[in-house]
Amino acid sequence: MDTTSYLPHGPTHRWRQPIRFALIIILVSLSAIASIGITFIVSGSFGETQARLLATTAALAAFSLMALPSLLHLERGRIMHLARFAVVATVAAFMLTISTLWEMFSSEPSEGKIWATLVIVAFASNHISLLFLATPRNRLMRACLNATTVVLTALAALLVMAMWAGVDSEPVLRTAGVLAILDVLGTIAVPILARIYRMSPSQASSLQADGPVSP
Repeated sequence: MDTTSYLPHGPTHRWRQPIRFALIIILVSLSAIASIGITFIVSGSFGETQARLLATTAALAAFSLMALPSLLHLERGRIMHLARFAVVATVAAFMLTISTLWEMFSSEPSEGKIWATLVIVAFASNHISLLFLATPRNRLMRACLNATTVVLTALAALLVMAMWAGVDSEPVLRTAGVLAILDVLGTIAVPILARIYRMSPSQASSLQADGPVSP
């Protein structure tokens, strides 16, 4: 019997290994951070090289963890364009972080702004990917997802534009603060709504049939 039709194909099969690899990187990096920290405490020496090693390992774990939502979407074949963009932005931000830590290239005045821009873009795009791990089940949840996505995009754009323009006025800071609060609110509301509307009609009817629990 031909078994080729039962083999996994498509995005799920292609992106399963990168997700596993990212999880391994996170675990190994966290173990390395713990080992390096313990070694520094026991030996009592902490120089510039040791600090760079610790920062490199921490950056590897942080950026791998940041990219996980987008890798999950690539595995599931959902929002592929956003997920690919987020992964590319995360890799670029990580590479620039490592080059800055180890001073691989000559330091330019704009290098810090480029690094901050990549980090903001990578964080925002992966944050949106994280939000869309929850499947919208009704109009309310879909509206909350879309609104939080718009707020997060506006916040990222405002931060990048203000940084490159050198604007740090009070109205800009207040606007960024309002957008950040709305983003946190939407980020918390989305999984709560997903949990509320996850219950099937049969479960809801059974709970109604059971009635309130007597004390």
